[in-house]
Amino acid sequence: KQELAQKYKFQISSLIFFILTLVIGLKGTIGSDYGSYYLDFIYVKEYYEDNFQFKTQSLDFVYEFLANLVVSTELTFNYLSLLIGAIFIVSIIFFACKEKDYLFKILIFLSYHYYILGMGYIRQGLSIAFILFFIHFWRDQKIILSLVFFILAVLSHKFSICYGFLIFIR
Repeated sequence: KQELAQKYKFQISSLIFFILTLVIGLKGTIGSDYGSYYLDFIYVKEYYEDNFQFKTQSLDFVYEFLANLVVSTELTFNYLSLLIGAIFIVSIIFFACKEKDYLFKILIFLSYHYYILGMGYIRQGLSIAFILFFIHFWRDQKIILSLVFFILAVLSHKFSICYGFLIFIR
């Protein structure tokens, strides 16, 4: 059994990543912020179609950048959700690969999954994804890279600046 699992580890991991990304990315109208995110996306798209340029809406920079990227490639809101869903799943994988406590991994994933799917907080979830990357690279003592992800977290949602205290713990 162990040999079989090792032999197909990449295929199994890829399938799990793909399924989780689809589930999170195409969650539909679930969550309290879905409508506002969709309307923001429509606003960006209409402004781009009328003026062939982007206008900031004073949202958080990284989320706006991703929305503008999707609009400029003439894709729909679902692709923005898929892109952010992929970032969520990758951040969990990076965080979990160094964590030794199996139950803690499950707790993190289920809490995160509930938070994103159940409540629909896209920008906040994106920020948490970057915080998990920040923690992962901080553990590996890749200070510059971890600070880049901390800055991305703050630029995704300003509340993540509260996690700045993690810089002083080690």
